Amino acid sequence: MALRGYWSFYPELTQARVRADRIRDNKPASRLRVRLRKENWEQLSSIWEQFSRRYMLQFERSGASLEQIAAEVLRDPSLYIRQKPSQVQQRLVSNEDNGRFEVAQREGELAASEFMAGMKYGHFLKQLALRTSLPVNVLHPVLMAMLRDVLHGDSRYLSEISLDNMTRALQTRINAHFAQRHDYLPLDFQASTSVFDSTARQFREEISAEIVGKNVDENAIDDPRSLYQIPPLRYDSVDPELPLLKYDYPQQVSVFGKLPKRAIQIPKYTGGSTTPDFVYRIERQDADSVYLLVETKAENMRVGDQVILDAQRKFFDMLRRQNINVEFCGSDQRAGGIFYDQWLD
Repeated sequence: MALRGYWSFYPELTQARVRADRIRDNKPASRLRVRLRKENWEQLSSIWEQFSRRYMLQFERSGASLEQIAAEVLRDPSLYIRQKPSQVQQRLVSNEDNGRFEVAQREGELAASEFMAGMKYGHFLKQLALRTSLPVNVLHPVLMAMLRDVLHGDSRYLSEISLDNMTRALQTRINAHFAQRHDYLPLDFQASTSVFDSTARQFREEISAEIVGKNVDENAIDDPRSLYQIPPLRYDSVDPELPLLKYDYPQQVSVFGKLPKRAIQIPKYTGGSTTPDFVYRIERQDADSVYLLVETKAENMRVGDQVILDAQRKFFDMLRRQNINVEFCGSDQRAGGIFYDQWLD
């Protein structure tokens, strides 16, 4: 059979087309590179000598032990909730604005249903230990005493809701306890970061685009004060990152930009490290330049977000005590708020 005759039996193969805006470049993001404007990064070199140093966390001795914290938190009976099975209702509804059908979903408990069986005690205890990083021998005595003496052995209280409640309460209490009981001690050596080569003692020529931002704005207008060659402009969130990157900053701001992941690597007291979102160099008439580091967070912060803010604030407080002219701002404001006004005077 001729090829033309073959296509006549399957017209959908030639008629169907993929919309143009659905075709994407699937080149792995790890292979994409962003070139640094090294002349702008060099304006940050004086503080980057400090940022590339390694730091040790030192914790203050405290009378309160993890056992005491766990006991005080887990003895709260309001954390223990029996769970009822829920039902999810879905239905198709027509959107009058665009004429499309959409799925409307509603979830609720089943009426007059029995409480669900709880988790096995060993599994519940293991999950709580994994989520909070607390030893089993710290959690087990209190949890077992509550189940035996207060909850009358009702294992239905070992529910997913109870597990979430305990995890959140323990993390909040532990973070609040250690947030003000640690400090940073600078060590006498440096280490390379994502933007700085400590061996060559200079900034890199280019870095992975993935650690700057996952999203791209190809139409962004170039600003010679930016830390990277633009376009494209890379960012992670539409709000607040994109407005901050495209804002028309006053002349006093000589350098600004989004910091890539692992650019500074401030140790967190919960483990791992963190880097602020933005850096600004601000020139002042009758004073030295000030370097402003900004961490943007939404108002409804998670527990982990507060840990990041606490760690960064402590870190930059330590640098200021060493007479390093750096400021830190944890802000949920948008670009129009001009959260750095106090440094422009």
